[in-house]
Amino acid sequence: MKKMDNTATGSWTLDNKPTSSAVKNSCHPNLKMFLAALSFAYFAKALSGSYMKSTITQLERRFDISSYLIGIIDGSFEVETVTVPLMPGWVVGQLAGWATS
Repeated sequence: MKKMDNTATGSWTLDNKPTSSAVKNSCHPNLKMFLAALSFAYFAKALSGSYMKSTITQLERRFDISSYLIGIIDGSFEVETVTVPLMPGWVVGQLAGWATS
């Protein structure tokens, strides 16, 4: 019986032959692009959140709306931020077969 080697030393192709050193040194070729997109998404979320807070404050002052009602409006936006990604996640889970019925 052949003893298995547990050391991971490079990338392997389907023929079990090591690939070139350029591929070996690159852990994930799209990692930088992913991190750039994620950073942009967080920046955009922070920017839109601060704009929304200032807009709500202006609405409260201009139309003399109570702080309680402004809190309800602001809270509904926060709940929406959490619940909206659930629907696409559920649909993708159904299509990919992750979720069982």
